[in-house]
Amino acid sequence: MPPLDPLSPLSKSLERTKQTEPIMITQSGVVVNGNRRLTAMRELYGERKAEFPTFAEVECMVLPPLTEEQIDDIETRLQERPETKLPYSWINETLKIRRQLEKKSKKETDIADMRRKSVGDIRKSLSALNYAEIYLRDWCGAPNDYRLVEKGGEQFFSDLVPRLKGKEGPLLEANLRMAWLLFDNRDSLGGRIYNFNKVLGEKAEHVLAQLAERLDIEEEQVEEVEGVADDEMEIDLGGEQVANDYAPLLALFDNPQRRDEVFDELKAVCQTVLDSGAQSKVGKAALRAAQDANTRLTEIDLSTADTNTHVGIEKQLDEIVHRATALKSKLQEIKDGKSKPSIGS
Repeated sequence: MPPLDPLSPLSKSLERTKQTEPIMITQSGVVVNGNRRLTAMRELYGERKAEFPTFAEVECMVLPPLTEEQIDDIETRLQERPETKLPYSWINETLKIRRQLEKKSKKETDIADMRRKSVGDIRKSLSALNYAEIYLRDWCGAPNDYRLVEKGGEQFFSDLVPRLKGKEGPLLEANLRMAWLLFDNRDSLGGRIYNFNKVLGEKAEHVLAQLAERLDIEEEQVEEVEGVADDEMEIDLGGEQVANDYAPLLALFDNPQRRDEVFDELKAVCQTVLDSGAQSKVGKAALRAAQDANTRLTEIDLSTADTNTHVGIEKQLDEIVHRATALKSKLQEIKDGKSKPSIGS
């Protein structure tokens, strides 16, 4: 059997250096430190006994009788030593921290000192784990299946902690769903997922408003939601009742058949916000927004519009004309020197 991929670098190291330090075990034979080295030595010996005869017997250090807490401390300290640290999941590490705090066997300051981190880092890790567990339970329907958040999860969920600070109720619910949808599609975003994630905090309300517009969420949908019984409006995330202003959007997020469509529109909105932010640095945000609006207008094909939408279309066009007229007047005032442009215009 070929060596397991995760052990390949360790196996190659053992091929060159052999065993240089003992495996640490308890008196009952439980490995405290050296599980991966032991596995690698077993595989090398099983495949090539003639080349590795010394691995027939593995050198071990038997620890004196210790409590579970003492063993846990030894394992943590050895795992955190830079020269011996092995790949260790952020999930496993944070679960251990939470377990220690729940059992009150350790204080935050003790854990931070042991792991060479600040208390703030410890708290942020615990919050990130909490968001990851909400994502798994309420969005994926796969509680505690931590494999789904291993890849790219640590930075993504950690980034959410400061960006969602202070948010609550329906806005938090909608913000979380946008985050979950981006994380689901992280592979299609590549390294840009962290840029997209940036707009979910400060710009969340703006993004949601633009998303609702792109998804054609109209007043009729809001009225329909208002007629839904209160007990049908319960949302698992946070357990609060969702206000009507975000209810239509939340319904779309929670519909698995619509998620691809919602993601495409969310991606487009986020990209527009990111582009606008970049353009604002050189004073071109207003021009970019006007260009985007004009492009959207050219996409309208009235010949294919459902007759039931004519009244709504006319209302929107009246609003567009009103906004465009007001903007032209404002622009003329600026050009005539009667008004100062806003920062970023």
